[in-house]
Amino acid sequence: NIEIDISKPNSVLKKILRENYIESISLLPEFKRKNINNTFYYEVDSHFNKDGNKLAAEIIYGYLVNKEDIKKYLFKNKNQIENVKK
Repeated sequence: NIEIDISKPNSVLKKILRENYIESISLLPEFKRKNINNTFYYEVDSHFNKDGNKLAAEIIYGYLVNKEDIKKYLFKNKNQIENVKK
């Protein structure tokens, strides 16, 4: 019986990116936490289905809107920034 470490590619990539000072975000922990019976993937392959794409977008959006440099770029005034926090 062969065991597959699905986090290994993520760990290797994260290490390479960190060594090269490239910021990244991992979707895997949240997908592992919320996944029930292959909730976020097509049955015939490992690509995200509609729900998987939605969760990925939510994770990335949450990450980006909490970064000060991104908020300053995206939102021109303080009211827009405050509305995103709500």
